[in-house]
Amino acid sequence: MTQGIESMKILDVDDDIYLIENKRSYSKYSEWWKKPSIVAALCLGVLLLAVVIGLMVNFNNQHYSTKTLLQNSYKNLTKEQERIKANFEWLKSKVQVNLALNGLVAQSSHGSENAHKAVDGDRSSNYFFGSCTHTDKDTNPWWRVDLRDVYRVRRVSLTNRGDCCPERLNGAEIRIGNSLENNGTKNPRCAYVQIPAGETRFFQCNEMEGRYVVVVIPGRAEWLTLCEVEVYGSPAVNLALNGVAVQSSLYGNNKASDAIDGLKKTHHEACTQTQKETNPWWRVDLKDEYRNIAVSLTNRGDCCPERLDGAEIHIGNSLENNGINNPRCAVISHIPAGESQSFQCDEMEGRYVVVVIPGRKEVLTLCEVEIYGSPAVNLALDGVAAQSSLFGNRNATDAIAGNSDDNSGSCTHTQKDTNPWWRVDLRDVYRIRSVSLTNRGDCCPERLDGAEIRIGNSLENNGINNPRCAVISHIPAGESQFFQCNEMEGRYVVVVIPGRKEVLTLCEVKVYGSLTVNLALNGVAAQSSLYANTKASDAIDGDRKSNYHAGSCTHTHKDYKPWWRVDLRDVYRIRTVSLTNRGDCCPERLDGAEIRIGNSLELNGIMNPRCAVISHVPAGVSQSFQCDEMEGRYVVVVIPGRAEWLTLCEVEVRGLPAVNLALNGVAAQSSLYGNRKASDAIDGDKSADHKSCTHTQNDTDPWWRVDLRHVYKVRTVSLTNRGDCCPERLDGAEIRIGNSLENNGINNPRCAVISHIPAGESQSFQCDKMEGRYVVVVIPGRKEVLTLCEVEVYGSPAVNLALNGVAAQSSVFGNHNASDAIDGNKDSHYHAGSCTHTQKDTNPWWRVDLRDVYRVRTVSLTNRGDCCPERLDGAEIRIGNSLENNGINNPRCAVISHVPAGETHYFQCDEMEGRYVVVVIPGRAEWLTLCEVDVYGSPPVNLALNGVAAQSSLVWNTQASDAIDGDKDSHFHSGSCTHTQKQSKPWWRVDLRDVYRVRTVSLTNRGDCCPERLDGAEIRIGNSLEINGIQNPRCAVISHIPAGESQSFQCNEMEGRYVVVVIPGRKEWLTLCEVEVYGSPADNLALNGVAAQSSLYGNRNPSDAIDGNKDSHYNSGSCTHTQMDTNPWWRVDLRHVYKVRTVSLTNRGDCCAERLDGAEIRIGNSLENNGINNTRCAVISHIAAGESQSFQCNEMEGRYVVVVIPGMEKWLTLCEVEVFGSPAVNLALNGVAAQSSLFGNRNASDAIDGDKNAHYSAGSCTHTQNDNNPWWRVDLRHVYRVRTVSLTNRGDCCPERLDGAEIRIGNSLENNGINNPRCAVISHVPAGETHYFQCDEMEGRYVVVVIPGRAEWLTLCEVEVYGSPPVNMALNGVAVQSSRYGSSKASDAIDGDKDSHYHSGSCTHTQNDYNPWWRVDLKNLYRIRAVSLTNRGDCCPERLDGAEIRIGNSLENNGINNPRCAVISHIPAGESQFFQCDEMEGHYVVVVIPGRTEWLTLCEVEVYGTIVVNLALNGVAAQSSLYANTKASDAIDGNKNSYYHAGSCTHTQNDNNPWWRVDLRHVYKVRTVSLTNRGDCCAERLDGAEIRIGNSLENNGINNTRCAVISHVPAGETHYFQCDEMEGRYVVVVIPGRAEWLTLCEVDVYGSPAVNLALNGVAAQSSLYANTKASDAIDGNKNSHHSAGSCTHTQNDTDPWWRVDLRHVYRVRTVSLTNRGDCCAERLDGAEIRIGNSLELNGINNTRCAVISHVPAGETHYFQCDEMEGRYVVVVIPGRAEWLTLCEVDVYGSPAVNLALNGLSAQSSLFGNKNASDAIDGNKNSHYNSGSCTHTQNDTDPWWRVDLRHVYKVRTVSLTNRGDCCAERLDGAEIRIGNSLELNGTNNTRCAVISHVPAGETHYFQCNEMEGRYVVVVIPGRKEVLTLCEVEVYGSQAGSLS
Repeated sequence: MTQGIESMKILDVDDDIYLIENKRSYSKYSEWWKKPSIVAALCLGVLLLAVVIGLMVNFNNQHYSTKTLLQNSYKNLTKEQERIKANFEWLKSKVQVNLALNGLVAQSSHGSENAHKAVDGDRSSNYFFGSCTHTDKDTNPWWRVDLRDVYRVRRVSLTNRGDCCPERLNGAEIRIGNSLENNGTKNPRCAYVQIPAGETRFFQCNEMEGRYVVVVIPGRAEWLTLCEVEVYGSPAVNLALNGVAVQSSLYGNNKASDAIDGLKKTHHEACTQTQKETNPWWRVDLKDEYRNIAVSLTNRGDCCPERLDGAEIHIGNSLENNGINNPRCAVISHIPAGESQSFQCDEMEGRYVVVVIPGRKEVLTLCEVEIYGSPAVNLALDGVAAQSSLFGNRNATDAIAGNSDDNSGSCTHTQKDTNPWWRVDLRDVYRIRSVSLTNRGDCCPERLDGAEIRIGNSLENNGINNPRCAVISHIPAGESQFFQCNEMEGRYVVVVIPGRKEVLTLCEVKVYGSLTVNLALNGVAAQSSLYANTKASDAIDGDRKSNYHAGSCTHTHKDYKPWWRVDLRDVYRIRTVSLTNRGDCCPERLDGAEIRIGNSLELNGIMNPRCAVISHVPAGVSQSFQCDEMEGRYVVVVIPGRAEWLTLCEVEVRGLPAVNLALNGVAAQSSLYGNRKASDAIDGDKSADHKSCTHTQNDTDPWWRVDLRHVYKVRTVSLTNRGDCCPERLDGAEIRIGNSLENNGINNPRCAVISHIPAGESQSFQCDKMEGRYVVVVIPGRKEVLTLCEVEVYGSPAVNLALNGVAAQSSVFGNHNASDAIDGNKDSHYHAGSCTHTQKDTNPWWRVDLRDVYRVRTVSLTNRGDCCPERLDGAEIRIGNSLENNGINNPRCAVISHVPAGETHYFQCDEMEGRYVVVVIPGRAEWLTLCEVDVYGSPPVNLALNGVAAQSSLVWNTQASDAIDGDKDSHFHSGSCTHTQKQSKPWWRVDLRDVYRVRTVSLTNRGDCCPERLDGAEIRIGNSLEINGIQNPRCAVISHIPAGESQSFQCNEMEGRYVVVVIPGRKEWLTLCEVEVYGSPADNLALNGVAAQSSLYGNRNPSDAIDGNKDSHYNSGSCTHTQMDTNPWWRVDLRHVYKVRTVSLTNRGDCCAERLDGAEIRIGNSLENNGINNTRCAVISHIAAGESQSFQCNEMEGRYVVVVIPGMEKWLTLCEVEVFGSPAVNLALNGVAAQSSLFGNRNASDAIDGDKNAHYSAGSCTHTQNDNNPWWRVDLRHVYRVRTVSLTNRGDCCPERLDGAEIRIGNSLENNGINNPRCAVISHVPAGETHYFQCDEMEGRYVVVVIPGRAEWLTLCEVEVYGSPPVNMALNGVAVQSSRYGSSKASDAIDGDKDSHYHSGSCTHTQNDYNPWWRVDLKNLYRIRAVSLTNRGDCCPERLDGAEIRIGNSLENNGINNPRCAVISHIPAGESQFFQCDEMEGHYVVVVIPGRTEWLTLCEVEVYGTIVVNLALNGVAAQSSLYANTKASDAIDGNKNSYYHAGSCTHTQNDNNPWWRVDLRHVYKVRTVSLTNRGDCCAERLDGAEIRIGNSLENNGINNTRCAVISHVPAGETHYFQCDEMEGRYVVVVIPGRAEWLTLCEVDVYGSPAVNLALNGVAAQSSLYANTKASDAIDGNKNSHHSAGSCTHTQNDTDPWWRVDLRHVYRVRTVSLTNRGDCCAERLDGAEIRIGNSLELNGINNTRCAVISHVPAGETHYFQCDEMEGRYVVVVIPGRAEWLTLCEVDVYGSPAVNLALNGLSAQSSLFGNKNASDAIDGNKNSHYNSGSCTHTQNDTDPWWRVDLRHVYKVRTVSLTNRGDCCAERLDGAEIRIGNSLELNGTNNTRCAVISHVPAGETHYFQCNEMEGRYVVVVIPGRKEVLTLCEVEVYGSQAGSLS
């Protein structure tokens, strides 16, 4: 041994280090204190010496007798012996033994002999002295010591090499545990290592339990050198030794306790053993709760080790099902015979440990079970208790005294309080895992029934408002019960009995959990500015003192948007942020502050996602905010939108480290460069030097991928870019996440596009919990080098829901069970025993019951690997809540084309909701084998549980809340069902407290009686409380729910805050035992928007209306306010296009609520006129002070939401605007682009890359050559209904190139798609701007941009396409055909499969029939836009030539007689062709080959259109009389049951002229009326009936216009009658001219709303009275009370008049007037309605439509105007002085067609580049240079002419004169009309002479139905220039020319 060290630690006593100075050489052989035998000899020697000394002292100093001396010496010797023994025991207790000295060592290379040098007791650090171990340069080198038993390790010390190379050990990890997997390197980590040369460092391991201590250097190749390893700790106690064991049965004389006797003998006689039984189990009761549990099992050694395969270890506090239902710690794959294996249970807590073999009959043998863990600390013991009241001498602390004896005076007790409560303050915030309650045992256990456990940080309402952990159904007398709280965070635990008066008694409350770490304490703080001597770190010093002058509060200056930030130094999942406000003054300063959390430092972190808005924190108080595990490194507190001081006295942040999932992943990439590896990007090293970065070749579309090994919900991906060069290489890269390896994973959904990451920096991307196993980074669309220096992936495991499910299948084969497919084992070899297998069944199925309803995102299937993978081909995955047909009838998630042998494929299910997942092979006999099924998703939250319930009345002691208590007990007397009185329209309602998108509502019906009471009830959902919410839109009608059952109703994401159940139309009791509501929060899109307004008032900002604060008091600072503007407006830019469903406005509450009256909400994509010109969603009549009101916008699409008060000068104040909707999907992003030519390196796809950068050189704009008619096209891949197309023009030059371009949309590729219908003409898009074009749901697959008529370059920087897929209605139809050929079926043509090869089995085929036909019944009436046919591809396409498509409602002649949509000339083999049907209406679509004998083959028929709404369903019915208990409404109940006694047919008495009528509530254009006749008798009664439609109730509506006479409707049939868009509010069925019974089983009315043209008009009147306006009569409000503010009013004028300018010429059919209702109805008597185009005498000289005799007060009367043509509608009271009051004027009609638009124009000469056609281009721009005015030379008698192409009766001609000069040129011109071209038509008859048209104006000229084909404008008798800016011609066709 060479030179030793001068000082060395020899003993570790009570953590004090004792050193011995030693100047001489020192070796391990002199370490006597480490030898137990030497220590014992030393102690014995000391003892003997003491005896001798004692004898000598007694002998010399005392003179007693020998006996006395001996006795005293013996006594003294005994005392000394005991003292020395005690000292020795003390010495033993203080000596910390180095456990490593007796261990067994190993390392990754150079064997155990070398490895032993690290445990030789010698800390010499010079390698060459021979006491240091050393490996080769291994990848992940390791060293391990086996301590030979399990220890609780407190500390580990390592001595590093001192003579060189100390850095080698940097980054090493110490791992401790019981596993040898991967040589022990997978065990839990104790510490990271960094030690200077030659030094010894100690690492605290906090009593980690394990047998193995491992030192490993992960992630690189390195030499591992250790000069000494010391391990200090104490033996881990085997908790099982003191436990009590039981098991499912006993075999022989074995006992359950044989497995916990401490003997590991593996012969069966020393082991416990059960009988051979199903699900055998063994359990040990540890007698108390423990945590951090590890379980070791020793298997039988003399035989049969496989018996234990598949056993499970369960741990918990429950004895339900013998403890088997407790959470699972581990599944035992295999333990070899006689061996022991340890299983980590990761902080699982419990009293019971259970071993069970589930799912089969087996013998369970265990030779030893060892359990290691630590006691779970009862946090309540140190808490402070309080309660609602005290009873007797009981105290709240009695429940936390640690005594569970219920008879010993250790139970707390309250008075009989309402909502009694008990609370314990744990003194700090903990993560609560479980709460145990002990109930009173001597009486009254039922008192605790229904109590709730609440946990949180709030003392509001005594803590009762904290989140709920559990509801206590029942705890038997004297028993204890555990409740799992899933690590809920809080300081207070509350037990409360809500909703009744009760005594609360608790005999013991135990709380188990762990302390939450305040992450902020180790953070680094910064803030916007410093005030005085404060520091940002004052808010994270651990001191909550709230007096500013105490020096522990941070403080900024009065900054605009002041902020404070803490850098937590790593990414965490933040659960809670707590803020302590200043206590000595100014707490209001913090009001409105926001907490933001994320990984970005952009704008100092203010742009990170928001956790919470702080309404108010009282002075000196601490308040906690829940952040729901938001992920981030930075926590920011900011006060947005104002200048303020920001003071924070303490900020506490609690959460968990975010695990970088990539570290354990497996990486791959497209290619390798140099010695770089894909794994370099997941080595944990962010060094931006390229040596630690991965690197590909210069590949096309280079990619890098990490396999996370399991499916995760990925929240964040962070990328570190190369720092030493070339950061731009990563620009445009994409992150993709999913479960597919198709195209190397590049096809997975996209999380983010990377615009740019600066050199060496890291950037985080939010992925919103996207689910997937693979994370891919790809640079698409170019050749590039891909370099990544680090990729970090943060998220949480996606839970496989199937593991806890219950499986079943159609049959069982062999000894395989359905549960084999959900055992967590993907072994695909059938004989390995982990695959399920059915018999060869027809439609074999397998099903898993998930035990609850989930939103299923992904299902993965593992196919059999050893044979027969094709058996699974064609299988379907079905998901839903129904067990009908074994669940096969549930909606389909996916069809499985093929899963290769042994592989796992993932199927996306898009959050389908259901409890059951079914795999079925439909349509054939097959074996179904599944080796594993994984199901990923999330539980839908029952929103009703936190709602507030109300109902129409109460009976007995029920409450409305009984239906949302989470209890489905359907026995009324159990007390969990709500119940109303017997009343008309009883209702129940839950307020969800916020707006949600409701997917499903589930109702549980009463089970003990009367289930039929709920029949016919309706579920209504919306935001309105009008009539108690009953008027909200209907989700469903409940036909019947059997007694005690629950039924779910799909609501298709209807949006609303209120869910109402109502029984309409009868008197009934309403009983509901449970209502569950599932959905998702409706995101308030406005919160992330950018606000602007017309002006600013005071210090208010537009953003005050989108701050999330609904405080309606103006001075609170959360309401926006404008100046008193004309047309004041407020606008929010949502930043993207959305489909807006609802807008909610909160009005000012402290004054002036009426200011908002008449405001309008406008939505769209235009900023023209500040967005005011966008489409109107709603007019706001009135919002009460301080209230919020929601307005339905029906998925209007737009980026901008505008609130404007039009037509007046007002202040606009909004306290909150909320916008709810969903993103409008840009369909172009997934399209395929093409264009007419390519220029440079630009591609057509550059215009659909999602990048709107308008600078051409940035590389994101497409560019063609200078082509004739250049075009660009995107193939959307499917047919869509396109609503909007947006184009972004080039910004760096040349924007005019796009002028005149057209957008074309359709399904044709003829002429490259240019021939498709036109959506829009682009006049001009300024440089770099984006313009939106409305396409009105045009249907098509192709969107084309073309510049027609010239040679041009076409450049597009981005094209966005918004729309929705059209539904193929044929898929749900029923098909029939004229005959069948072979095995084909008519339904083969509507199976969704376009395979055109006949023998593939997806084409229908008839015999060689005469007039063969095929028909689909769509099951409802639709307006058909397009039909697509796919022709046979393998032969004979010509057979379909000449076929016709017929659409209608008739089955006469098999439907062939219906109107024709199209004749098919030819469809090439295998191709699909679309036929436009122009919204033909029909129930049936027929394909027929007329006029010849032929085979008809169709491989697919698709039908696109929209359902025709039955207007009658929402109508109000009446009839001439009632018979028996029928009602008029029976004919509009949606039920076509034609059997009279079924109760759905109406019936009159035997009346003269019996009638039935429905009031549609509004005026409609009625196209079709269908009548269903009685089927059980008397069909002839309806013969001769008439259908009448109109707006009059005169003679009960019978005098209205006749639509049809009913000749005969056979019994029980439905017949359709065409009404040709007759306009009316009332539909009447009458049997005229005889006495008859009128019976109707159903009346359907189809049509469209008649547009009230007045709503968009401009009103004027003869004078104004008070504050009324002319526009009050066209505001859509028929309130007839003058003081309500919606009636116009003139002065007492002579001939008073009111006029509306409709803005265009219309053919007016009907005008309705609503008269004043509160007085003076007679004033309107004698008024006249005048219609025309003239403003002469204010329009009074126009033609008269009607004279008003009398309109009763408050009523609305309709006046027929017989399609009079005009732009102006005037109401005048002629011939007297009168007040004119109108409460509403409605005008109905249709646009008058401008005949000139389709005409051919000519003129006497041309000037410049003007054409005659410029006057008929539809553009009235009167500025000559704008290019829309025609112009002749200075001719004699100049003329202009339009050829209308047919002879018309011309009523009106309008001329628009030039506006920029020379208006007088047109004076004296004449309009001539006729059929002659003689003298260029100037000899035709004269209509009018034009005296004068002022510059830029339009004048109308009446031509009194003059007949002619040609309209000529001529200036006769002088030389003149003729200029016309627009000519319009209105009239009707006169017939053919003679």
